[in-house]
Amino acid sequence: MMQVYKCFKLFGLYFYISSIRMKRRRPIDEKMRNQRKVLHKRKMLLYRKNGGCCEFCGKPFAPSALEIHHIIGVTENPGLALVASNMALLCHECHAEVHRKPSPPHASEQEQSPSRECGS
Repeated sequence: MMQVYKCFKLFGLYFYISSIRMKRRRPIDEKMRNQRKVLHKRKMLLYRKNGGCCEFCGKPFAPSALEIHHIIGVTENPGLALVASNMALLCHECHAEVHRKPSPPHASEQEQSPSRECGS
């Protein structure tokens, strides 16, 4: 049983001071947080590589307007979730269009996207 040294109420909340250190986060939360950081770095890398354009329609967008599309889905192969060669940067409309139409399994990025230059 936990030994409570002091108990007080502040702003309607009860606080307990004890000798047991409480954990800040669960390890799974740390893992997910680190994956999000890596995913954001990969997104910015792809953004700079593509000149800020959607890989499908070729229009320029802000980084926040572009979404990461996994060529081979994360549910199919979770090990490829953070691999940059398995990612394509698409605007929201193109990302929705890619997921709407059925495509052959493991279709390459070149087969899915037309060859357009940014801004044309």
